[in-house]
Amino acid sequence: MSEHGGHPMADLADAERRWHEWIADACRAVDVDPSDVDVPGIHDLTKEIAHGFARPMAPVGSFILGLAIGARSAQGRPADPEALARAIRETFPGAAAAAGAGGGGVNRRRGAARSSARSSATSAP
Repeated sequence: MSEHGGHPMADLADAERRWHEWIADACRAVDVDPSDVDVPGIHDLTKEIAHGFARPMAPVGSFILGLAIGARSAQGRPADPEALARAIRETFPGAAAAAGAGGGGVNRRRGAARSSARSSATSAP
């Protein structure tokens, strides 16, 4: 049971419905397509920033990702959110050492794709 007396899954479904309604409203307010909002991807990035670097920087990292995507779109360039998120993850202190050691840290599962992601994500003028 949840703190509100309902079934936990029903409460989660209701919360997610409210979240998606808010996302649609917020997107309409700033003229953005709600289908461009990758909630799981944003959650993953913010979680990794919070646990792999510093909790207060989690929303800042998401904002930086949004700026990068918007800048590329405004320039008529393709924006690969996954590659950009990988490039942000690579900036965590110790990320290069963890990648070189072949383990540890939040970058472990990102593997070899990181170097190609960084080159495509950082080719901005």
